[in-house]
Amino acid sequence: MALTGNEPLSVGNVAAALGVSISSGSTGNKPISAENLKTMMDVQAAERSKTARLEDMSWSQLKEISDATNADNLDQMVEKYKHLMWQRKDVHVVYPNGSDFYAICACIDMGKDVDENGKPVLFTFAMIYEHNHAQYANGSYSGGWDKSTMRTNLNGVEANYYKELTPYVTPVQKKNTPEFGSDTIDKYWIPSATEMCIPVNSGDYTDKVALGKPYSWFENYKARDPKNFDLYTNDNSVMTRSSYTKYSYISISNRGASSYCEDYDVNYPSILCFCV
Repeated sequence: MALTGNEPLSVGNVAAALGVSISSGSTGNKPISAENLKTMMDVQAAERSKTARLEDMSWSQLKEISDATNADNLDQMVEKYKHLMWQRKDVHVVYPNGSDFYAICACIDMGKDVDENGKPVLFTFAMIYEHNHAQYANGSYSGGWDKSTMRTNLNGVEANYYKELTPYVTPVQKKNTPEFGSDTIDKYWIPSATEMCIPVNSGDYTDKVALGKPYSWFENYKARDPKNFDLYTNDNSVMTRSSYTKYSYISISNRGASSYCEDYDVNYPSILCFCV
C-alpha cells in the first residue's frame, strides 16, 4: 500500500506502512490508537529480530536489548534472540603502538551470567582468537584468579585495547575456586573449567564446586581448540581461571581432558570472554 502523506492515521495504513498484518476482525479505516500502534511496532521489531544477524547489529543495539532483560522476562528474551547464538561478530582491537586488527567473537550462550546486582545479562561472548601467552600470575605466587596478574591486566590496561567495545561491556559476577581467592566482578575474564563444560568433581583436575554455569558453545570440544583461534599456535590446551593449588591453574585440552599447570612453567593461550 502506498501512502500519499496526507492520509489519516488508520489501523490499515499504519499496518501497511510498518509491514505488519492486522487481524481479520479489524476495521482498516479505524483510527489508530497509541496502544495498537505500540503493538504493531512491537510485532515489527519481533519480526526483524528473527532475521537479524550479529554482524549487522551494533554493540550499542545489543547492549540495549540486554539491558531490557530481567529475571521476569529472561526466558522470553532468550527465546526471542536464540537465533543469534553462536553467530560471530568482529571486535576492533587496537594496541598501544597503533597496530590493530579485527578479532572475531562468538555469542557462546545467553542468560548464563548476572551483573553485580544479580540482574541477568543476555549475551555472553568469547573472542575467537588466541588472546596471548601471558602468565596467569606472573611468577611463583598466585592468589587464584582474584589476585592474578592476568585479571588485573585484562580489566585494566588491556581493556583499552578494546576501547570501541568496552563502553558496552557489562561487568558480571565470576565465581572462583573458594580456597584460592574471592569471587570477582569483571568486564573481561577467562572461563572456568565448569564454564568450559568440564563436569564438577569428574576427575582430579576439575572444579570441586561449580564456578559459574556451563556455556553451551564449549560442549563441542573443537570450540576449545586453540588451533581454531590461531592457526599458527602449536598449543593443545587453554588455561582456565580455576585454581588447582596456590601456585597452579587448571588447563583444558582441545579434547576435553583437564590437567594442572604451575604458573611459572607453562603459559597456555587463553579464551577472553565478556558480556553485553
